[in-house]
Amino acid sequence: MTPQERMALALAYQQANELQDPDAPSDVDKAAQRLFGLDPKAKRSTLLPHYDKQTGWTAPEVVYQAAKAFAAPGVAMQGGNVSPEDAMNVAGNVMGGGLASSAMSPVTGAVAGMGADGGAFKNAMRSTIKGAQRKAFPGIYKDPRVAVQEAEMMVGPESPNLSRLFGVTREDLAKAAETPGTAAGVIPGATTKPRGAASVEPIMQKANTKRLVDILQATQEYAPKLATGMKGWYMMDPAYNRLVDMVGEEEAGKLYSRLNALTSMASPSSDVVTELKRGTAANKLAQEGRFGEFLQYGGLPLEQRQGLGLPQDMLDFPSHAYHSTAQAPAMQKFLETGQPQLKSPKVPLYLQASQASNLGRQSNIPVGDAHFSRGVGLADTRDMLTVKGQEKIPGASVSTSELQTLTPWWREQVAKQAGLEAVPGQATLWGALAPQTGVDTVIGAPKLEILSDLIAKTSKRLNIPMEQARDMVLTGKAQAGKVDPNLLGLLAAGAGGAAAVDAYRRKKEEK
Repeated sequence: MTPQERMALALAYQQANELQDPDAPSDVDKAAQRLFGLDPKAKRSTLLPHYDKQTGWTAPEVVYQAAKAFAAPGVAMQGGNVSPEDAMNVAGNVMGGGLASSAMSPVTGAVAGMGADGGAFKNAMRSTIKGAQRKAFPGIYKDPRVAVQEAEMMVGPESPNLSRLFGVTREDLAKAAETPGTAAGVIPGATTKPRGAASVEPIMQKANTKRLVDILQATQEYAPKLATGMKGWYMMDPAYNRLVDMVGEEEAGKLYSRLNALTSMASPSSDVVTELKRGTAANKLAQEGRFGEFLQYGGLPLEQRQGLGLPQDMLDFPSHAYHSTAQAPAMQKFLETGQPQLKSPKVPLYLQASQASNLGRQSNIPVGDAHFSRGVGLADTRDMLTVKGQEKIPGASVSTSELQTLTPWWREQVAKQAGLEAVPGQATLWGALAPQTGVDTVIGAPKLEILSDLIAKTSKRLNIPMEQARDMVLTGKAQAGKVDPNLLGLLAAGAGGAAAVDAYRRKKEEK
């Protein structure tokens, strides 16, 4: 439980003490009923399900209390009341363990497994894809209300750097994303008459379509903070507008297009922070005519770059295992031709989705990254992969044929049914199923907000005002973010440096 949730829980506890009707269902009771279908007035046994001819089966008290313990922090964070009993329940079940805590692993464990009162206690993570080969990421089949509530609890507070640097909020970006894109998305290598993809047909079945629509709708109803942040995730117009203010439309178009392309091309197998650090570093070096240095050394571990005596701006960004294969060569071709030269669809569609509206932003084709393919169920319908003699779950980004086949379905039968464009719909699914598909970046913070926080670190690194750092990053005169000074100190230690670095990284990972 985060400090913010603990503070909200304490305030809600105080407010609940002032309520006059102790017999009425509490806000936590109502949340448990809304999320899990558990009637607060139902008769329950302590450990086993109870059956009554009139009401049918009801979940046991231990499951009901676990459901309430799960729901309470969310109620408190949204300004609801939490009774003293419910606060103690959270302390016992979530913080202190106990019998009910076993029912909450992972988070909703036995609650999801039991099902709602009156039901047959079916497995809440049953696949919605007929003929699926596996359940590679079983959490995607959780009750949508449960899944999105888990994700909502992972949403952090909005960074003040977003409004300070770009004059907008998450809500502003979400509203801007409601406007359809200014250009149609283009899938590289698409054919006029696609043959279709066998892996896609099963995920477009009625039950799976309903699951996805339900997730998008549940996010808007039960996870409002997540919905707002993810809806405007790709919206980067304020960054372009700032460039226009500085250098005019023509030059702003060139500068923003290069920044957008290079950061997008740093995205394969990267979290967003790494993507932005590496992409803005490549952009700075390209602006100075030094992209060859990034191409040659940008994939080396930081300690090796340090040992080569490279300049500081070659030490301010992380390395990447795919530098010389999926990232730097694509960047080089773009800088040589002015156009993306990519065959797989994920990066080009990402680039088009985060393009400035005045330059041709697309919103009608989902960005088919790995988390999208897992969320819609493709990891369960594709054939198993074999890598170096070992079987591997096929959870990679969508292929061209898959994207061509699924795009009309996703746009019209899924996203549109939830009142969303295809791209904001994909971003919403990405956030809603983040805990289930392995997202390892901040949830709920749009890309522009993440960039804003990195610019704040640039400001500290260069000891300049944040606004000056923003303008330098946007124009290619500085890289976003900063290297960990403790790590650099260890690298400079000389003998034993490698062992010290390894120990330092392990310690950081354990925190």
